[in-house]
Amino acid sequence: MTNLLAAAAIDLSGGTWFADCAERIVASLVLGKGGDVSHTSVPGAQLAKRTIGSPPYDRPPKRLRLEPPTQPDGSHVLLVGQLDDPQGLVDRHRLSGCSDEADIYAALYRQMGDDCDRAITGNYAAIMWFPDERKVRLARSPLGLVPLHYWVDGSRVLAASIPRSIFAAGVPAEIDEAKLGDILLLNMRDQQRSWYRGIRRVAHGTQATIDRSGTRVSRFWSVADVEPVRFARDEDYVEAVEEQFRAATRVALAGVRKPAVMLSGGLDSQAVAAYAMEGMGPELALRSYTTVPQPGWAAQREAGFFGDEAPYVQALAKQYPQLEPQFVTGSDASLLDGIEDVALMCGSPPHNQFAMHWYHAICALAASDGCDVLLAGDLGNPGFTYDGLTGYPTWLRQGHLARLLRELGAREAPFGLARKLLRWAVRPNLPHSWRVALGHGWLDKPFATWCPMREGSQVAREAIQRAQDSGYDPYHLPFASSREWRAHVIDVAACEAPELDLAETLLHGVPKRDPTAYRPLVELCIGIPDAQYLRDGTDRWLARRLLAGKVPDMVVSERRKAVQTADWPLRFARERMEMVDDLEALGRDERLADVFDFERMIAALHDWDVGAVVDGTDAAWIPVLVGRGLQTARFLRHVEQRNAG
Repeated sequence: MTNLLAAAAIDLSGGTWFADCAERIVASLVLGKGGDVSHTSVPGAQLAKRTIGSPPYDRPPKRLRLEPPTQPDGSHVLLVGQLDDPQGLVDRHRLSGCSDEADIYAALYRQMGDDCDRAITGNYAAIMWFPDERKVRLARSPLGLVPLHYWVDGSRVLAASIPRSIFAAGVPAEIDEAKLGDILLLNMRDQQRSWYRGIRRVAHGTQATIDRSGTRVSRFWSVADVEPVRFARDEDYVEAVEEQFRAATRVALAGVRKPAVMLSGGLDSQAVAAYAMEGMGPELALRSYTTVPQPGWAAQREAGFFGDEAPYVQALAKQYPQLEPQFVTGSDASLLDGIEDVALMCGSPPHNQFAMHWYHAICALAASDGCDVLLAGDLGNPGFTYDGLTGYPTWLRQGHLARLLRELGAREAPFGLARKLLRWAVRPNLPHSWRVALGHGWLDKPFATWCPMREGSQVAREAIQRAQDSGYDPYHLPFASSREWRAHVIDVAACEAPELDLAETLLHGVPKRDPTAYRPLVELCIGIPDAQYLRDGTDRWLARRLLAGKVPDMVVSERRKAVQTADWPLRFARERMEMVDDLEALGRDERLADVFDFERMIAALHDWDVGAVVDGTDAAWIPVLVGRGLQTARFLRHVEQRNAG
């Protein structure tokens, strides 16, 4: 059975320092919705895990004694998440004596050592304890949808899915000021930094080995290392992606009784729904949940965007009668709901608070409808729906001038070829400082718009310095290559989203699976050249060819972008004074006021003319500024047990 959570307390010297806190560690896994918790003592360690799913007959989860899961080499393995096609791994590698996925992982490690993670596809995190070698080995799968944290103090080691298990052992919950500053600046370059001092994260696609000589971290997967893919014909690329998408869907549906899908009007989730229904067959229904604006919202004013995705979902339901769509407004939910609930479950703040009302609502509906998996298409953009726009600077660097000029000429724009060349091909290749200088008049300055930190504070100064040292761009200028852009998007997705998804699973009991995060599919798409994504002025050319006839024509041909939470002005107008009161109360706490620019957030809410904003394009920084400021400040208050106001 798939594990939802795991925790291990280990003494590298073979002692039992953890004996006094073992019960608290086990208890830390019981909070929230999930299966039973199993635990055991082995030489030098206390191990515990919690299965996914609800106990039968809605009884409370039990705490069960587990037989020590000893491997033939004497190691003990906890595996969270899932391996793709476990029986295929057994057959291909001629494994024997494997009763579950932890056994398969352990057997592959015995056969291949650290190379085992390169041979495995899946969404998992592994904790291995080798008592004879006094060694701990941790690993996290490449696309990083399962979190894993660890703490080391001399011979004492703690590893766990959530920080709560580490706190249960007596480690203090102290906020890491560097993490705070980085997140408020949206810098997620440091994948190993957690929210808490002394606690590290295992970054996606990495392994950490801990023994008496210290801790060593190595990366076994990166976007940069993916091999290029070249086929003879354009249609070969589409056929290859289709084959992998079908494989991804089989994996996502394995063992599922009643799946549902988070469905929008975009190519990503529409593809997930279409392939899922193809795999399920026409006799089985697929429930879908779509967020739509609440009544009274104003339609999109700015060209290039749209706010209501219901017509696209309705068109898909007309094409596939087995689709059962539900539309969610979340109109009765507050923008401030759930911050402390998420923090309690996973030890992190929500990543995007002003969109959380519909995420909570969808997960709750899926649970009430009896769904056991919620499908999503979160990693489509760096994969099969990549827009190809980094082709312009890439073709310039490579000297493919004929292709570059042809594609620039084919792309519609309100300006001429020379400006297209400068803006889309030349500028992304310039040094960052030059690009910032060129954009001085139109770039959003973080501390004047979306960043809630107080400019000039020590936290902000140090965050800016780390951004410069790591090459992070707070202006979010276009990237010069598809590899750089994809690596950035995957890093962002693997940094904070895994904890948020885990929190939603614990709150509502329905796990999320993402076929677009299937590693062979993502690697194939990374290796495909830009010319397959951008052709004759058509962006996302690969996805549009793949989905022609599979999803409605209005979805395939749509060139505008959907605006998430397009009704935010209505929500902010309704809750403006409540948010002002909350910000004023938080601002009376000197510790919080030193970090957050509450005055600027309050002024933005007071000065904002509701009638001047249609659906968030001309003042979109307001919900980011206020939403991120409120969510993070309240998270700090929750962790530090402060009584602001």
